Amino acid sequence: MWSYSDQQSFFSEMAQTDNSSHLTLGYKNINMGNKKFEVALGMPPMQEERTYTTLTSTNAYPLPERFINMDQLYSTVSTQRYYADPEYSEEAWRGYMRTPNATVSDVLRNVFVRPGLHKFEIFPIAATAGNTMTMIYSSFTKDLTASDYTTGTVAITALGTTVTFTGSTLTAAMAGRWLKPATDGNWYQIQSVNTGAGTAVLLMPYQGTTVTTDTFTIGELPRTPEGTHELAVHYALWMHFLGAQRDKELAKVYEKLYKEGIAWAIESFGSRYSSAVIPSQRRKLRSRPRSPDDPPNLSSLA
Repeated sequence: MWSYSDQQSFFSEMAQTDNSSHLTLGYKNINMGNKKFEVALGMPPMQEERTYTTLTSTNAYPLPERFINMDQLYSTVSTQRYYADPEYSEEAWRGYMRTPNATVSDVLRNVFVRPGLHKFEIFPIAATAGNTMTMIYSSFTKDLTASDYTTGTVAITALGTTVTFTGSTLTAAMAGRWLKPATDGNWYQIQSVNTGAGTAVLLMPYQGTTVTTDTFTIGELPRTPEGTHELAVHYALWMHFLGAQRDKELAKVYEKLYKEGIAWAIESFGSRYSSAVIPSQRRKLRSRPRSPDDPPNLSSLA
């Protein structure tokens, strides 16, 4: 598998330029190529989690960055979860807003998403500040930006999930990236990082033999299948020779490599990575259409 640094290095080598502006544009086009490839494969959007702290003064909260669809929203009061029923009709939501302003409760009942205003609204307004609301949502893929990190050594026990670093400076941003111990050679996603203790927890157990002073790489990886990561670079090189460093013949070469690679990848991986209906759409299809005349259900408000 190629990390983002590997993709950058390949582009730099093949682009035949050391112009910093050309390289910066090329790296942007690598990210564009990764995203175009995801769309071509029909890959579902990423799913992420965002937490909010309830407020007593408002029913509106900002949507997360790169938001596409909300899959679920729930509040946690003590150990009890209250799941919000999504509303899709503006007219029906106005019915909720016509209820008295004094209607407050820690029992979360309904949510209305306003993507155009980049916010979502809840009903009722929280009675208590400081409770946690959790949103599970679909999002656009985040741009890859991080260079590989290789400073220090790691110690990992076979089938363990805790990685201990020596001589390294860990950051919270490394959570979600991937670790490749040199001896094992496989990539493992990092679930969390303890910067103070110099440790990280892997999402899945380490499958290699126990190591005490192994070199490593921490990198960002494309979401696309292993063995296809050069295709985004072919796209970036196509754009590079089409514009920044115009060379029609090389542009044709990389256009051909990109398009043939995409066709092969769709045939090889498309059915494994695609889904006609993402989860939030399934729930929406199952939801009973609600008439704008239906009154809000306030029976279980605490």
